[in-house]
Amino acid sequence: MPACHSLHFLQMATEQLAKAYRFRDTSADVAALLTSHVGFPRFLNAQLAPAVDRESVPGNTEYPWERGEGVVAPIDHRFPEVALLRHPRGRMFLNFIRRAFDEFPAA
Repeated sequence: MPACHSLHFLQMATEQLAKAYRFRDTSADVAALLTSHVGFPRFLNAQLAPAVDRESVPGNTEYPWERGEGVVAPIDHRFPEVALLRHPRGRMFLNFIRRAFDEFPAA
């Protein structure tokens, strides 16, 4: 699977997870939660959605971006962040995500 797909799937899963926990535990603005794509960074104090800051981090798992005179497609970018998930801390992060999904109380 291309790295952009792996990272994008992880990004979307964590966004939905963060929204679910924020809806449950806070009095957050519902409209803001439904339209926001930065929930997980606030939830875990990390940033999986590079598109949030296109000036300093142009790489994006969803959309092409400009580099010099050309355009980079996500499928052609390596996204080194994915390799970090194979290291002990990355596996610990993925285990945290799995537990957060598994332990979320059913409605």
